[in-house]
Amino acid sequence: MRNFKIQLMFAGMLEFMESVVPLAPLRKSADHRSALYSQLLMGDLVQALGDAEGDWLPVQVLGDAQRVYVLRSQVLPTSRHRNQEQVIFSGSACLKTNEKSVVLSAGTRFEITEKGQVLIGSVSGELTHHSEINPSDAIFQFLGSPYQWGGLSIFGIDCSGLSTMYYRFQGIQLPHLASAQIQYGQPLDFLSMAQMGDLAFFENSLGEIHHVGIMLNDREILHASESNGCVRIDYIDQEGIIQKIGGGRTHRLRLVKRLGI
Repeated sequence: MRNFKIQLMFAGMLEFMESVVPLAPLRKSADHRSALYSQLLMGDLVQALGDAEGDWLPVQVLGDAQRVYVLRSQVLPTSRHRNQEQVIFSGSACLKTNEKSVVLSAGTRFEITEKGQVLIGSVSGELTHHSEINPSDAIFQFLGSPYQWGGLSIFGIDCSGLSTMYYRFQGIQLPHLASAQIQYGQPLDFLSMAQMGDLAFFENSLGEIHHVGIMLNDREILHASESNGCVRIDYIDQEGIIQKIGGGRTHRLRLVKRLGI
């Protein structure tokens, strides 16, 4: 995981593009009808990969090798240092200035840089530095959030978006794809060794990784799936996921990994 932290450290020393809207879609191609790959929260950094294609700019998210597209009007060049950055721990907050108010989603990294900026809707413990965040508290805010392919907020999130957010609260950037996330960490020999924060990966009938969830202990998993329609807690055993409601099996377990942050 060290490579992600180093990449974030150097981001402030280079010129990157910064998201200037609360939630910017990242598309797989330069078209509104293209599949949603992920989203940018306000203040997220991306690196431009070439010239704009009409209204769209090809970019790469830090820690993610995927080439994606963002509306060029939703990002601006930035070279500012981010030494005093904080992350929103609550479900949402409102950043007010003298001119406007902006609702920011949980996980948004920001820094008060202008006179008159005030963050409203947070209480003690909800706004904190990365090193002070308890991710087990933060991630449960997503319980019940609707399933959305490529989503990254409490208003819609997918399985790899949920694991991305879990580690985002700790200052770690993961790629927004289960098949990419499985490349990191160390596999556990036995499911009984699993603990809060370990990631469980699941395969389809072709042996392809198509799902990921966050282990809560060696018997329960927090995940978002189409079959559930939302983020919820289910049971897990050596074969895979067992729904708490109905008892049906939905995903076949490949392995569990510990990222070792």
